[in-house]
Amino acid sequence: MIFFNIIILLIVFFFQSIFPAIYFQSFKIYPDFLLIILLYFSFNNTRLASISIGFCIGFIQDLISEVELIGIYSFIKSLIGYLFGSLKKYDGFYSKKILNIFIFIIFTIHFSIYYFVKFNNIFDIIIFLKLVCINSIINMLLYFILHKIFPLLEKK
Repeated sequence: MIFFNIIILLIVFFFQSIFPAIYFQSFKIYPDFLLIILLYFSFNNTRLASISIGFCIGFIQDLISEVELIGIYSFIKSLIGYLFGSLKKYDGFYSKKILNIFIFIIFTIHFSIYYFVKFNNIFDIIIFLKLVCINSIINMLLYFILHKIFPLLEKK
């Protein structure tokens, strides 16, 4: 099972690196497939494993894409792994709509922290909010598409 997860992770890293950018004003926006895979891993593992997987994904993502901000993805993905791992506990308690709202909020937290650190004090709050919203919506749509193909948890 670990070997299968590593293969999936390598495929997602490759796909993340070749996926074309979406241009918004002068900014490039990339869907974060690694965030989606972290969500799937978190719903299939413990919270501690989710934090560890998030850290590893974030560290590799730091080395590949954000050398000038080394550590930002490690921190954010660890935090998001914790939040997704905590959210898994309430899967049967809340309806799927409420769970999806929480997932969207977690996506928004992820991109808010990232853009706050990356563009701190150098641009307008309106652009910041637009970038966070666009990224969160793109990743939520990606999650909905992948969730139709690969459901997170099957009811037993």
